[in-house]
Amino acid sequence: MTAGPFVLDYTWQAAPILLNHDRARDVLGEAGADVVVATSPVNVAYLSGYYCLAHWTILGTLAFAFHAPSAAAGPVVVAPAMELDAWAEEPVPGGEILLYGKPSRTVGRVVGAPPEQLAGDDLFIHEHAFERESAANAIDALADALKERGYARATIALDESGITYAVRQAIADRLPEARLIDGAALLRRVRMVKTPVEVERLQGATRIAGRALRSAIDALVPGVTEREVWQRYNSAIAAEGALTTFTVVNFGRRTGHTHTIPSDYRLRTGDVVKFDVGCSYQMYQADIGRTRVIGDPTDEQAAVYHALLVGQQAAIGALRPGVRPSEVFNVAVEAVRESGLPGYQRHHVGHGIGLDVYDMPVLQPAGSSSELGGGGLGDEPIEEGMVFCVETPYYALGTLGMIVEDTVVITATGARYLTDLPRTLV
Repeated sequence: MTAGPFVLDYTWQAAPILLNHDRARDVLGEAGADVVVATSPVNVAYLSGYYCLAHWTILGTLAFAFHAPSAAAGPVVVAPAMELDAWAEEPVPGGEILLYGKPSRTVGRVVGAPPEQLAGDDLFIHEHAFERESAANAIDALADALKERGYARATIALDESGITYAVRQAIADRLPEARLIDGAALLRRVRMVKTPVEVERLQGATRIAGRALRSAIDALVPGVTEREVWQRYNSAIAAEGALTTFTVVNFGRRTGHTHTIPSDYRLRTGDVVKFDVGCSYQMYQADIGRTRVIGDPTDEQAAVYHALLVGQQAAIGALRPGVRPSEVFNVAVEAVRESGLPGYQRHHVGHGIGLDVYDMPVLQPAGSSSELGGGGLGDEPIEEGMVFCVETPYYALGTLGMIVEDTVVITATGARYLTDLPRTLV
């Protein structure tokens, strides 16, 4: 990718499917699955490229997408009738959408145009919502669609992460001859290796977050409040056309806390400032950590940051295909300890990133049972195409906290930075 400003593309829903087809075929084939059904918002988006607003924002809304690795057809999406508009405006290439429930719109009454006057996406919505019969509910729509495509007796990898046990059981009841296996871990495994389209979106998110962070850093003058700097960052993200997902900004002794609520504490000369920030661009995430000191750092501040930076850089230097996450963890922690923080403790020194902020795998000790993002999926070797956020945070209650965190993509020979921010303390 060339350097320079990242150009926002607002036609993102028409982009190629995000799914890593070859990896999905291999992972699902090893599990003996004929078809995979996504149920969580991120997994539906991953299989289909479709963004269902109600699914992301209204608790309990059901939407599904399913894909058969051996089939030539594109993804099939099951969504509420009221969520047809996004598909009509930017159809998923090669995909099909099936609706359930009643449409919530007016045609031919009051201000609604009569059908014969509709065109384009309006006509598409009318034809699908009014002229085709919708299923009564999401479960019936999914079961009928699977049966019609020959999966009534198939092995179905059902993503359990976006549904309740009761919904899973209802699906099983509607497909009595099918064999249901858990699909969430399989999809996490597929998503670990990114496609070029995914890397491009992650690059875009990271550049946007980086520019917003520069804007926030420029606001660091004595007297400014945490809340004002927090607002500066969020405003810069919005101005870029991205969405804020998390913004942690704290000053002074509050840097010893992890995820704080912005306060009216005013910045003073000598304070440490800690940023742990992100954003979402085209559904993909950014996660950056930086530390600054206002004025000249003390010997202690400089020594702590030096140790953390050495550890983080050692971890990034160790990242390459074939290395295990636990090996990278050990390299990072040992480097921090040898560089001046002998008591340094961490449960991980980084994580995958993608549609989720915490994607798999996690850079953690071997045998860890981390619940971050649904579990670390073991200590399997790192592969080309994985994208990691690598971090070595430090939190000392009552005194200071520091972080340095960068995003890198794994190449055939090592790690390439997606982050382009300086790592200086002042």
